[in-house]
Amino acid sequence: MAPLINHRLFGSGSVLFQKPEPQDERELKRQKRKQSNRESSMRSRMHKKINLQVILIFRKLGDTTAIRESVRGTAIGKTKTTEKADRATVEQVSFQTINCD
Repeated sequence: MAPLINHRLFGSGSVLFQKPEPQDERELKRQKRKQSNRESSMRSRMHKKINLQVILIFRKLGDTTAIRESVRGTAIGKTKTTEKADRATVEQVSFQTINCD
């Protein structure tokens, strides 16, 4: 692997500057791109995980709502059945009372 910085020195007098070779610049860009891709993929995985958790929560809430609706429907059904039975009992008692007279 080539060194990241070539020590070719440019400048005048006592001021010196270091300029990387073209290959080193490409390697630096490549390393930056790799790091950027790693960070991007990590963010993507995190977003995916969060979205999955949200979906699971809503699914659980939906299931809970469906169960609640089922129980509510059953309770309403029992109430209607009980009302019908009560009416039938009242009618039967009324009929018996009328026939006994």
